[in-house]
Amino acid sequence: MTSGDPALARAVAPLAPPGVLVAVQRVAGTQSESLMASEAVMLADAAPRVRQRSAAARHAARRLLRRLGVPPCEILKDPAGRPVWPTGIVGSLAHDDDYAIAVVAPSSAGLGGLGVDIEPAEPLPAEIVHLVLTSAEHRHCGGDLLLARLLFVIKEAVYKAVNPADNVFLDFHDVVVDLATGQARTRTGRTVAFAATIQPRLVAIARWTPIAGR
Repeated sequence: MTSGDPALARAVAPLAPPGVLVAVQRVAGTQSESLMASEAVMLADAAPRVRQRSAAARHAARRLLRRLGVPPCEILKDPAGRPVWPTGIVGSLAHDDDYAIAVVAPSSAGLGGLGVDIEPAEPLPAEIVHLVLTSAEHRHCGGDLLLARLLFVIKEAVYKAVNPADNVFLDFHDVVVDLATGQARTRTGRTVAFAATIQPRLVAIARWTPIAGR
């Protein structure tokens, strides 16, 4: 499930619910040439580092798709910048400077959407806390800026999980996170389950089902 840090692999494995596959790929170990033809065209104007990160995320995703019996395929973007998955697959991609992560599941898993995000285990800059956290979330964090950044990651994962279905932009305050229950509620009325880890990197995987997601 990983090509990179074994500690990170061990940390993210329990975050994936039944039926969901997760893989981590080290960015530095990925060549931009691993992009497929249409992906390379799509990213032709991107900076080399961006192409490498995108290649790492897609390499991780293709490893997972192979496990589901899906032959190698291009993972392009729709006009909104979201990954386009093969028919019968839901998934999500993310990367930071050093690692990429992919999650996928077959439609038989019964999920309406999946989202993932990854960030370094570093504090959220204090000057943007008010932009990311609601007042209640801010109080819950109690000045813990690493925990605040974890909420940032969770909200990003939740947004990725619901946006393909809802096609509605959500600000950070439109996603309210309850760490105690492992659920988030969106302004559009969806309830999204999540699992997250804070070490060795901040990672969150979010998912919703058509029945429980409203």
